[in-house]
Amino acid sequence: MDTEAVEFMFFLKRNVSELKRLGSEWGMTTDEINACIDKALENEADFPRENENRITAMEIWLRFSQGVKVMFKVILITFTVLFCVFMLASYHEATGNYVMKVLQPYGYDVFRAIRLATLPLHKMVNITSYYDAECLLDNPFFREPTQECDLCMDTHEVKLMTESKHWLVKRHCQQQQPFVFKPKLVPTVTFEDVVDLYNKNKGVLDTSVARFYSTDQEVPDIGSLFGLKDNDNLKKKTGLSVHWVSKNMASSQILRKMFPRPEFVPPESEVALEKTLYIDGPKSQLFEVIGGFYQAVFVTIVKGNRKAVFSSVQECSDVCSPLHVDLKEGDIVVFGPAMWRLNIMPNMEDTSIVYVGSFTV
Repeated sequence: MDTEAVEFMFFLKRNVSELKRLGSEWGMTTDEINACIDKALENEADFPRENENRITAMEIWLRFSQGVKVMFKVILITFTVLFCVFMLASYHEATGNYVMKVLQPYGYDVFRAIRLATLPLHKMVNITSYYDAECLLDNPFFREPTQECDLCMDTHEVKLMTESKHWLVKRHCQQQQPFVFKPKLVPTVTFEDVVDLYNKNKGVLDTSVARFYSTDQEVPDIGSLFGLKDNDNLKKKTGLSVHWVSKNMASSQILRKMFPRPEFVPPESEVALEKTLYIDGPKSQLFEVIGGFYQAVFVTIVKGNRKAVFSSVQECSDVCSPLHVDLKEGDIVVFGPAMWRLNIMPNMEDTSIVYVGSFTV
């Protein structure tokens, strides 16, 4: 029984005594009074009441709660089905291959929709540092897998290469053997050249900084760095050391114009988007080259001469000896960050530019 009917019954109950009293005063019998009431009710039913279609707050709440329950059940069932499919695909190879085959045509569209949906986040926060992140939160209890120290125990020198032998590059990288490649033609790149490249692409490069580190408070960003304009002003910044990391596709394409793909990198290898530029003034301190995104890291001495020291990872430091190498302008040193750590020794008199990237093996 709806609310309107209940209210109408209460109305009749409250007023039936009054109706009978009025009928008695008018000289009507009980049967006549009841007949009049019945006839009045029949006529009332013929006319729609004004509030007949009104939806009460209780009905709205009931419908809302029912809708929430249905939606929750749909989400729960969908999640359960997806979870079961995921678990089955993870532990059953045939099912996993089938699921991958079915979903592969839709992969681009799904991730494109996700990228478009997250575009508003770029206006509020720079999230480029998460593009290549393996996890959003660091696990303080995570430890790198123990390395096989046999790979570095018999390494007592840094190999030298003067020819682009791709098979030899692969072998050195797979055996965790550092080497220095000396190109026959060394391009001349000055600080002024980098400044000019920045000025021509300022809009893109300013928005593509994933990380920026400077030892000088007067040089807090790349704008102020390249605002020095020339090498003479850079020389005046004694002790200055700048690390600029970029992971952006657009900036990577711009940097590649000045720092092309090394000729010794095998054609089937992929070069990572992540690029790092180290710019040091005179008497700057040593720095450790941060491992690249891929298995092999290449370090190009763009300008100046530097001394470098290789040290093995901590678990192999007792059995593997450090390696020392003098790097000349144009030299490219390659190593595997899974086994080795590379420290560039302090810069002395002149300025220095070092370019770092990585590639797959």
